[in-house]
Amino acid sequence: MTTESGARISTLVLTDLEDTARLLKTILSGEPDLVVQRGLAALGGALDAATHHQPDVIVLADTTEALATLVIALDAAVPRAALVVVLAEGDLRGIQECSLAGAAITLFKPFEQAQLIAAVRQAHARALRHPPAAVAAPSARLQRPRIVAVHGVKGGVGASTLAVNLGAALHGLTRRRVAVIDADLLSGDAGVLLDLPPQQSILDILPALRELDAETVDNYFQQHATGVHALLAPEQIQRADAVLPEDVARTLTALRPYFDYQIVDTPSRVTPVTLAVMDQADLVLVVLTPELVALRNAARLLRLTAQLGYPAEKLMLVVNRADTSRMITTAVVEEQLRRAVSAAIPSDGRALVEAMNAGELLVEIYSKSPVAAAIGSLAGEVARHFGWDSGVGAPTPTVPDELEAPLAAPSPRYAARLFGRMFGRRAAGQAS
Repeated sequence: MTTESGARISTLVLTDLEDTARLLKTILSGEPDLVVQRGLAALGGALDAATHHQPDVIVLADTTEALATLVIALDAAVPRAALVVVLAEGDLRGIQECSLAGAAITLFKPFEQAQLIAAVRQAHARALRHPPAAVAAPSARLQRPRIVAVHGVKGGVGASTLAVNLGAALHGLTRRRVAVIDADLLSGDAGVLLDLPPQQSILDILPALRELDAETVDNYFQQHATGVHALLAPEQIQRADAVLPEDVARTLTALRPYFDYQIVDTPSRVTPVTLAVMDQADLVLVVLTPELVALRNAARLLRLTAQLGYPAEKLMLVVNRADTSRMITTAVVEEQLRRAVSAAIPSDGRALVEAMNAGELLVEIYSKSPVAAAIGSLAGEVARHFGWDSGVGAPTPTVPDELEAPLAAPSPRYAARLFGRMFGRRAAGQAS
């Protein structure tokens, strides 16, 4: 059997279980009108596979991801594809959630082979009768929109300031559509730093996630003078408790088609919301300052992310106020954390206070300053991480030479004892 046009139906099977993948592919590959590919159903892998193959139909089954969240993400990433979801027997809640999220057809296990084949064909026929409306010009978007989490390892390291300025610098550098999202729900500062009034927040956009379009997204975001779009934290603290970690994850996923980059400021504490953002992120900027507590917290965070299975390339170390310590230099940070520092941002408290009082960003009013240059370099580093090429040469180095040298060399023996106590390691030559 073939479609009315005689074309074959491109079908993508997404599942995390090898046995399920083999079964579904065997059933569908036996049909001459179906061309079958497979991929993993974990969110990042699913979106990559869907955007790469651009299938007519996606069959989704046996995944550790929340199915409704995955359906929303896939529907947004590949709107032309019809989704067929295979659910556990009797999962009535699942069928309701997936249908509302955008699934064309849902099946319960166990099912007959003919049922699955018919579901794929029916879903495709339905999609042809009701093609999706365009939400944005594909040529104006990255093939795979990116989420960048900005996480300060403790309060006061300047992560929020870095996040909003990075968003502005990234937009200015790439001319792409950039969102700054404040996920620090209890104490977010993005609105103050951007000088934007508290209007819509993540909590307000949640009911609209299933019916998003470009106009709706713009109604919930405020546009800053630099061109970035901002979604702020709830103004009333008591409202923040109504936002669950899965709500934040669903929001970031649903917004992917509308922004090339989402810069997400996280709480400084490792909360469920922090982990939800990091899980969704394609890149995590770990922001610390050259002080012992921040260095210890960064080490603990890196151990946690390793235990969670994050690949090393998912994280970048950013040292803020990198020139304020005579002992904890960038080189020391790299030695103690056993990772390269991607960016070292110098300190300029006066410029920061003046920018805040003027209601502007550092990269706006002090665009020629060392701080703005370092943030611009970090923006270039982030963009290049995702394959961006300016075509006009590389940005300036992210770690200025003057930040590599200590202001005054501390005693090596004292430094060894200090870091040995903090990290539980003995200094070379220390008695055992």
